[in-house]
This record gives sequence, C-alpha cells and structure tokens, in this order.
Amino acid sequence: MTTSSTFHLVFTGPVATTSSTVLSSVATKGESFTFKTSAGDLAIIFDATGVPTGTLLSTQTCRAVITETLPFTVDGAKSTGKFAGAPGTGRAALRVSGDLTKFSSGKCDERQSGAPFIPRTAVGTFTATIKLTVRK
Repeated sequence: MTTSSTFHLVFTGPVATTSSTVLSSVATKGESFTFKTSAGDLAIIFDATGVPTGTLLSTQTCRAVITETLPFTVDGAKSTGKFAGAPGTGRAALRVSGDLTKFSSGKCDERQSGAPFIPRTAVGTFTATIKLTVRK
C-alpha cells in the first residue's frame, strides 16, 4: 500500500463473481474504471474527484489512516457479460492504514502529497455498494 496495491474483490448480489484490481491513484470526476471479472467487465464512471482525508492516530508510532469515498455511475454501454447494459449507481470507499516514516526529530512524515506508509505496516480495504439492475 505504498503507491499501489492489488485488491482481491468478491461481488455478491445479482452477479456473484470475483476480481482482482490495482488501485493506485486518486480518482477524478468523469474518469472511467473497469473491474474485469469472470462474469464480464463492470465499467463505472466516477461522479466526483476523490479527496483523500488523513488522520494521524498516534504521534508515538506514527500510525495513520487515509480514507476516500466516491460516488459513481455504472456505464452499462461499456460493461460486458452479465453486466452488459446494466444501469446503476454506487459508492466506493477505500481505507488504508499503516505507520508513516518517523523523522530523527521524532515527528511523523505527514506530507499532504501522500507520504507513503512503511510497506510491512500497511493494510487496505476497499468496499463498494452498487444499486444495479442486470439484464436477463
């Protein structure tokens, strides 16, 4: 979770499938993203630009958490397989926590540009809820 990570996803609901995807940057409004699954591709368009927010949880350990929540619209025209033509909307949330680098001064590296977490301490979760109508 230092600059990008692979997330292994499980889809439940009208289309049960799995996917693995790399998430590596802040999403921008109008940007498209495609989840490639064995049931077909689910294409989405972000409805807003991501604004990650960070919180320093401990000044002693430099433990921090960064979260980002984004609304999106399903792009049924670009989706394939069981997702083809499916309209829908949703909200995705990414949460990453870990330890930041600690300077010799004892201060934590909290650069707003996204100071990377120490790799062995980083944990990320990605969740999304989608109101999706699949075509039969």
